[in-house]
Amino acid sequence: MRILITGGTGFIGKSLLKVLKNQNFKILVSSRKSYKKNFNISYTKQDMGKDLNSTIKKFNPEIL
Repeated sequence: MRILITGGTGFIGKSLLKVLKNQNFKILVSSRKSYKKNFNISYTKQDMGKDLNSTIKKFNPEIL
């Protein structure tokens, strides 16, 4: 399952990632900060106020 998490570097997002990172999910985190890939988690620097970038479109999340 492909999951897109917005705000994944914030207080709630970090806690959610701790739970999900050991599961069999592909996770893309949209954040205003840049981070490197970690386990099954990829990061994209994205401002959700603007158009979704091609990384998110290509990831094609099943859950947001």
